[in-house]
Formats: sequence, structure tokens, C-alpha cells
Amino acid sequence: SAVFADSILHGLVFLHGGFCQLQAEPERFFHLAVGIIDQLCYILLADVYITGSDQVWNYDLTGGDETYFLSFVKDQKKKASYAVSLGGDKLNGNVQHMAELIKSFPNICIREKSALEMLEKETGRNDIECCLDPVFLTSRKDWMKYAECSDMKKSKNYILIFAMGSGDRSKNMVKFAYDLARKTGRELLYLSDQDRFYKYRDIKHIKKAAPKDFVRLIAEADYVVTNSFHATAFSIILHTPFYTETDIKRSSRVTDILSLTGLSGQGLFKGKLMEKSGEIDWEKSDENLSKEIKHSYDYLDKILYEQ
Repeated sequence: SAVFADSILHGLVFLHGGFCQLQAEPERFFHLAVGIIDQLCYILLADVYITGSDQVWNYDLTGGDETYFLSFVKDQKKKASYAVSLGGDKLNGNVQHMAELIKSFPNICIREKSALEMLEKETGRNDIECCLDPVFLTSRKDWMKYAECSDMKKSKNYILIFAMGSGDRSKNMVKFAYDLARKTGRELLYLSDQDRFYKYRDIKHIKKAAPKDFVRLIAEADYVVTNSFHATAFSIILHTPFYTETDIKRSSRVTDILSLTGLSGQGLFKGKLMEKSGEIDWEKSDENLSKEIKHSYDYLDKILYEQ
């Protein structure tokens, strides 16, 4: 992946700086050098290079780093993207330059359908595909097995709030969670990428969570209230009742997946339900997903085996 390639470059810098240790620890240095060279060879000799998925073409996050466009790949025919998120429904930064970089891919695949028409217009391409985020390609059963690996202390009868970002927009979502807790008698657990102990001192805060803990917290929750794409995605996969705040920057990231699965009724706007919400029809949601999962695997087969 692009990130992996970038890590190799950092590794080579470290390797160069480590020559001063060669005399002191020759065996350790030798193993380090061999490992980095092996990884570099894998990159240089790969048959296909794939970039994806979450916001790797969002200029605001990457600073225009062209590694995410596989700029290090000389043979353009070997390049492909899978379920790339632009972070929204438009390109940002140097739009013309980004469009040229994207056009260099023989196979272009993005995640948000709301960005499809815009990207076709900017690139002049009419063969761009949309596929699911990779988390949907692992089954519910396998994600549950992964969650069971967590050694986090078990909680019962709780509503998980998972908040992304530090702005004031999430306060309406949190208020909705407070109201839901009062109605259902559930405890509130709070997890955030930027914690706010000073704001919500009456809620139990989870200070840290490894990926397996994150999945387990969602799997065992009675409800999830979030403004996060991936917390929404895992709630859908694991059949955990949820509500997703859509009053966020680049809201298409969450509204697209809600629409695709037929779960737009679980969307909030400024802490209020956007539609009348009833019991979630997981069977219908799974049916919608199964079609997209097949399409996603078909696309991967094409770029991996039909080159």
C-alpha cells in the first residue's frame, strides 16, 4: 500500500542513520538491514499496487502527498484503487492536478457514490466504480471472533458514544444519547479520538481502546450513538442498534452508507432524528449489503487476476 511504501522510506532513513551502530551491534544491524531490503524488494517487484481506502485522496488530511496516488509506481498498468474515500463529494486542494493523478489509474474505485458524478466530470472517465469499505468484506462471524480476543473489562447494559473530532457539533449527538439513556435506563460509555473529560464528567470515559476493544464495545452495546463512519459500519455489520449524527464536515461519508443499507432512518441531524425510526430490519440491510459485497469481490478479482 501507499502507507507501507512510505514506511519503507522512513526505514531506509533509519537504516542509513544506523551505520554508526554497525561495529557495536553487527548482528542486530544485519537483521534490520535484511528486513528492510526484503520489504523494499516486495514493493519494487509487485504485480499490482492498490491504494485505499479511508480518505487517502482527501488533500486536507494528506497534504497532497502523492504517495497515496502511487506516484512511485513506474508501470501505470499496475496501479489500481479500491474503495478510496475523498472525504466528501468533491476534490479539494489543487483539483486539476489531483484529477490528473487519478486519471493515471487504469482502474478507479471509490467508496462514496455521492462523489461519482463529480469525479467522472473532473477526470473525463465514465468507468469509475464504487465499492464497499474493506471492513464489510469480513463477515459478522469473523468480526465477533476478533472482538472475543479483547481483554477489556466487560460492561453490561450500556450505550456507547463514539465521537470523532473536537468541535461543538457533537454536543447535540451527546444530548441525544443522554435522552436515550434516560428512556432506556442504560449506562453511558464515552469513547473519543479527542477525549473531553472536562465536558462530560458524569459519563464513564474509556481512556483507550485497541482495535479489538473498539469492535467489542460496539458488538456488546445495546445502542451506539456516533458521528463516525467506521462506528456506523461496525454497528451495521454487528447488528447493533445505532444512531449516526450527520451534521458533520463531509457528511456524505455517513449518509451514503446509511442510504445504501436502507438505514437512513438511523440518521440524526443536530441530535434530532431525520426520519421516523422503528425497529431495524437487519435482514433487509444484510440483503442490500450482500449485493455490494459481491460487486466488491468481483472488482477485486478484476484488478488482481485480469490484468
